[in-house]
Amino acid sequence: MKYANSHWSHAGWQPLITSFIGALKAGLPASGMIPPIGKIAVGAMWYKTILSTSVCPNEGSSNYTKKPDGWETATDSLNWAVVLPNDPQGMQIRTITNGRMDYFQGKQGLNYGTVSVEAGDQRLELLDWAGNVLLVASGGRCVSSSCPDCIYNMNYQVVELKKDTGVVGTCPYQACKRQVFAHYMVSLLLDLSNLDH
Repeated sequence: MKYANSHWSHAGWQPLITSFIGALKAGLPASGMIPPIGKIAVGAMWYKTILSTSVCPNEGSSNYTKKPDGWETATDSLNWAVVLPNDPQGMQIRTITNGRMDYFQGKQGLNYGTVSVEAGDQRLELLDWAGNVLLVASGGRCVSSSCPDCIYNMNYQVVELKKDTGVVGTCPYQACKRQVFAHYMVSLLLDLSNLDH
């Protein structure tokens, strides 16, 4: 698993998987997926944090600076999934990529989609019938048009749909910084050494 480490949690998918398992065990289709008791909805957004046009320094000078397998098939997209209750009462889903907004009418069960991503902050919102924000997925790392990690990092940033706390995505350095690369390599080596135990 080249480039994978503990700093890229995918736990935001767990509520979606729980809802899927419940529907599967009950023999229901995707429209039969429901949020857990006490939740108005569950969901997440996920995206890679560099664009396919990004160029990293020292490409190919080591195993970690090469483009990863599958690079040429990657898309610049913000992916999302939201599970709504049996009566969504006019709820809408709004994606925001670097300020550009797209809207989707919510329906019972699983809602999902993909929009093209732009460099900058990413956000997913669940709106009520009047346009008020009920839940958000925000605070993930910004998408960069450069190479802030000094490698072609294809790990998905997964951000769970939760109550809005006002958190905004963190935008790293716009260009590769040697100290960032050194920190990443030390972190990666520590993670790999833990796999041996």
